[in-house]
Amino acid sequence: MRAMIRGFGGRRRLRGTLLATMMAQGHSSELTRPVEMIADFLRRQEIPVDGADLTGMPPERLYVLTRAIVGVIRAWAMEGGAQVSAQTLELELTELVRGYVQHCLTRA
Repeated sequence: MRAMIRGFGGRRRLRGTLLATMMAQGHSSELTRPVEMIADFLRRQEIPVDGADLTGMPPERLYVLTRAIVGVIRAWAMEGGAQVSAQTLELELTELVRGYVQHCLTRA
């Protein structure tokens, strides 16, 4: 989580403007590539993440999980990060992921 948040760097407003411009000009596939890399990474993990084996997570659930994470981080970057600190964002997103993964495991 920390690595993804840091990936948006210290110039969040500028990065937010660039993201908005890329999406408005139809370059969303370039923004999707890193999300797919994260999903592939999670699928390949042989060591459980917080006790949960994500290798068997259905693709549609992994899609929802990765897009939720990246969507929140992008919104944070585009809004300049004024509402939430990077540390708080990391903690809250981690809780979101844990809750969703646990929910998926109980629904399996």
